Amino acid sequence: MADHKNNPAWNNRAIRFSRVLLVVFYGVGVAGMALSFTRPLFTALIPFALLLSMGILLFFQPRLKEGTTLGIFLVIYLAGFLVEMMGTNTGEIFGKYLYGSGLGPKIFNTPLMIGINWLMLSLAFTDLVARSGIKGWAGVPVAAAGMVVYDLVLEQV
Repeated sequence: MADHKNNPAWNNRAIRFSRVLLVVFYGVGVAGMALSFTRPLFTALIPFALLLSMGILLFFQPRLKEGTTLGIFLVIYLAGFLVEMMGTNTGEIFGKYLYGSGLGPKIFNTPLMIGINWLMLSLAFTDLVARSGIKGWAGVPVAAAGMVVYDLVLEQV
């Protein structure tokens, strides 16, 4: 079976389809969250939206078949989840906070999806930094700073 990811024409169609899918999907989600009578349903769908987004990100990861890539992704997921678990249960690290039901099932007051969220943010900021021309380990503190700034803005919401 041919590897379609190496076919530029197929890859361009897949990227366009994924973009349209995400715009429509999140557009419907924004509308659903804006309407009070559909908000509970759309809140319950947030974990599935994160999983769809993560699936699309993983699909386009060029090095996904490498064992080290999956290992790194697992470390990021676990680190994010464990840091959040410590934070929600002790009030240390980020201060006192709790998660509602929007991110789905929890273990020790911490949604399982939070690790997925950390992984997606890590991938997004790493890509943004790389596109800015900063390469290698030099981009790590820049991506981390970007994630902190993003979180500070998000916390206001």
